[in-house]
Amino acid sequence: MQHHKLGASASARWTRCPGSVKAIEGYPDETSEFAEEGTLAHAVGEEALLTLVNNNKKNITDEMRKHGKEYAEYIGSVAGSFADNIKIETQVYFNSVAEGAFGTCDASVLAGSHLHIFDYKYGKGVDVDAKKNTQMLLYAIGYLDTFPKEAKKVVYITLHIIQPRRGGMKKWTISRGALNKYKVELKKRADDAQKKNAPRIAGDTQCRFCKASDNCPALYNSVVDNMMEMLDEKKDNKEAVVGLSDAQRSFVIDNRLRIEKLIREVIDNTIARALVGIELIGYKLVRGKSNRKWADGAEEKLCSKYGDTIIERKLLTPAVATKKFSDIDESLIEKPEGKITIVANDDKRPEVVVEKLENLENLEIIKENHK
Repeated sequence: MQHHKLGASASARWTRCPGSVKAIEGYPDETSEFAEEGTLAHAVGEEALLTLVNNNKKNITDEMRKHGKEYAEYIGSVAGSFADNIKIETQVYFNSVAEGAFGTCDASVLAGSHLHIFDYKYGKGVDVDAKKNTQMLLYAIGYLDTFPKEAKKVVYITLHIIQPRRGGMKKWTISRGALNKYKVELKKRADDAQKKNAPRIAGDTQCRFCKASDNCPALYNSVVDNMMEMLDEKKDNKEAVVGLSDAQRSFVIDNRLRIEKLIREVIDNTIARALVGIELIGYKLVRGKSNRKWADGAEEKLCSKYGDTIIERKLLTPAVATKKFSDIDESLIEKPEGKITIVANDDKRPEVVVEKLENLENLEIIKENHK
């Protein structure tokens, strides 16, 4: 799929870090099983919307079909009597933000004077919100730029996120005038991103999927500066001798993703450099631990000699079984509580209610039980 350097889908990165546009030049386009799953899910959603689902397409799961049908039905319910106006997988150009920049809008419909923009998110790792979503704002601007005749009718715009596996349906409505104000800000950021020496600005959102984060001084400086700030605070805080303050704990949690990403990306990049002969000062490449496995052809020979006694029989996991068999009795499946973790207060998951611990001497026992 063709992408513009200031594409809508990458706007969460370049609107926050203008220097990333230049920084990622030369990096190869990479994919992952999650990206491929999302692409396939989009295709299923598109086909469901067109009522042309291809039953023979490989790797399409019943879950994808179910969510694709829900996606199509949701758009149909919003469109109502304006269903003939639905546009599917439409390339829109937001030239008023950046000349030649474009993105592919999953679906849109103009219902009288109300424009609806839809984005299908199949991933479940990151909860995506519709409010002030730069990708969707650019799709809306692109619709108005690409279809000027229809744009004259638009008074209100609603951005819809359909994320069936994380958060469900989310929407946000703004006026045409409000959209124009966002357009001014997005144009400023697009202009900044195209400057020769555009600054790099680290942050969890823009760094998450940036290909240049393995060689980014802004990310490195951000982590180092923040760590030094924490150490200075600890040095000035005499009570910190017996432990971290609440502010220090919050700091570590707030910066966790950035720190982890920097470490992971730098290690991966350093290994890649070493594999092409660039010398490591103070380090060397070694083989990690591996587990023994059967060689090719071993199964046939082993079964011939030992029969079924060498084969372990076990049930498929519920996730695999329900994808393979559509009539599984749901009462046979139970979902244990997830492991407790810590997130920011604005996370949408319900808070775990706990009993206050009076005796802090028991804290170590609780920590061990939680591992």
